[in-house]
Amino acid sequence: MGKVSLSSPRTRRLSGAARGKPRESLQLSARVRHTNNVVLKRGDKEIVVAAKIKPEKNLLDRQYVLADGALIAEDAYPECWDTERYYHVQSVRSGSYADRSGWKIHHLIMSIDGVRPTSLEQVQELLKGEDKKIIILRGWSSQDGNLYDYQEIDYWPYKVELKKAGE
Repeated sequence: MGKVSLSSPRTRRLSGAARGKPRESLQLSARVRHTNNVVLKRGDKEIVVAAKIKPEKNLLDRQYVLADGALIAEDAYPECWDTERYYHVQSVRSGSYADRSGWKIHHLIMSIDGVRPTSLEQVQELLKGEDKKIIILRGWSSQDGNLYDYQEIDYWPYKVELKKAGE
């Protein structure tokens, strides 16, 4: 385990060597290990805390589904993905078939033909084909009394691909 010493907001020590800012120290040590001892120092008192760090996926290595101009991926917010596991419409190309079909940016996919997808491979499988698809999307409500609005769209897929950034 690495040892991080936070003696002031501007200095810290990682394995005994002085480094830049505390956050950079934790980020640097997280690349090497998942748990680090953090030493908090105030005056003469030191408190050692084990900081568990969960590395996030590299954004450029993530898979996504491109469905007629709608880019679908895991929810961009890790805390939402960890609790809800809904797939997120990251972007919709203006003027594309997805745009004309009613896909909305930042909406979550609740179901495709009554099935809640559990993987991007399943999203691709549920969306491809020549039959009409019924997609239920959830987005933030513009009405004061509601938290979410749900939208049902009819979608006839043309080109649905599972991709990985950089490929």
